[in-house]
Parts: sequence; C-alpha cells; structure tokens
Amino acid sequence: MSRLEGWKWCPRCKGCLCETVPEGDEKERLVCSECGLVIYDNPAPCACAVVLRDGKVMLTRRAVEPSAGLWDLPGGYIEVGETPEQTLEREILEETGLRVRTVRLLGFFIDTYGDGGTDTLNISYEAEVTGGTEKPGSDVEAIGWFEPASLPPDDELAFRNTREALAAWLAERSGKTGSAAGSASRDSGTESDQGESG
Repeated sequence: MSRLEGWKWCPRCKGCLCETVPEGDEKERLVCSECGLVIYDNPAPCACAVVLRDGKVMLTRRAVEPSAGLWDLPGGYIEVGETPEQTLEREILEETGLRVRTVRLLGFFIDTYGDGGTDTLNISYEAEVTGGTEKPGSDVEAIGWFEPASLPPDDELAFRNTREALAAWLAERSGKTGSAAGSASRDSGTESDQGESG
C-alpha cells in the first residue's frame, strides 16, 4: 500500500490533490490542483548491517511491531543529512550499546515495513564491533550472536530484506559471488540456534 494512501489535500497550500500524469512524466502522481506541487511516492532509505564479532553474527530480537519477537539486522531509517554509514553507527549504538565500523557494502534490497507499511530501500553492509557496552535498547528484546551455519530459519526473521541481506552475506562468504548483490533469498528450513543472548 502506498504511503500516500488517503492523501487528499496539499501539504503546502491545502489545495485538492488529484492523480494525474505530470508534464514530462510517464506515471500518475499526486498533483496539487492549486499550486502544482507534485508528490512522489518514493521508498524510505534505510541502513542495516550484518555485524560480526569473533566470527559470529549479531541479530536483534524486535520488541515492537511490526514483526515483534522476530530476529532482525540492526539498523534503521536514514535521517536528513546522514550518510548510511552514520545511520548504522547511530542506530546500532542506540539499539545495542555497541560501536561498529562498516567493512563493505552487501547490496540494496527493497521491502515494506510490515504488512501494508512504508516501502523501504535497504542499504545493507557488513560491519564489525569496535567497542561499547552491550545492552539492548528500548525497541530490542534481546541481542543474539549466531554462528553463520546456525542462523535462525526464515520464518524467525523479521523482514524479507533481512533474509536477503543474510543470503548475500552467506553467498559472498562462500565465494559464490564477488560483488554486492541486488537481491537474493536464502533457503528456508535452516536449523535455528538461539545464539548467545546479551
């Protein structure tokens, strides 16, 4: 579902919004009939990471909806003026108390934030812990550390982009691909390991 679902009034001049194809465009957009403002339904940019420490992968168990109780890669929405790397450092510190350094880009993965939620463009990295004191944030139920061969099965992972980023990381780790992936999916049914919760 579009994040603009139900929008009827222009946020700039309060004129009526109409669906039409603007001049020079090829798709229908919401356009203000008064001031001509064109509103684009763009995905929200996010950054997340496969965080490593002593060869194990950190996952966070979500304490809030959507997907409460499921494992997720740490990260979040990119704020105005931030680079994706800065977002990672801020979000992971907030969520886990740990400081990290990005190592490499894994890929770009499109998704939605829960059923009928905001469309997202997820920029995924590999990162490593550099310091801090491990402590779950308010939106994290638990922090788990998993061996790469014992990651939770797909139905215990919060989002499609979580599964795809882990799949890309596992594939590169196994030497199946040597560049950042755009989309991938990991076989379901992998045995779950509860890891070491922090």
